[in-house]
Amino acid sequence: MDMKQHCVKLSVQPSRGLVDEKFTVLVQNLLPGFQLTIHALHQCEDGHSWEAFAHYTADATGTVNDKTIKIQED
Repeated sequence: MDMKQHCVKLSVQPSRGLVDEKFTVLVQNLLPGFQLTIHALHQCEDGHSWEAFAHYTADATGTVNDKTIKIQED
């Protein structure tokens, strides 16, 4: 299936929180095996930035759920 015709859904819960609180990232409607990188960037009022990257591979259902992923150390 052509990704141009594919509507990917990204959700993060909770939608608000402190920088050290846990949250869940869920990506749905991907092609099975699709590799993606999620990049988050937040700039504080004082000008400092918080940045994070995560690399994932969609499962057989085309889903990435960070609650079900085993973390691999590099």
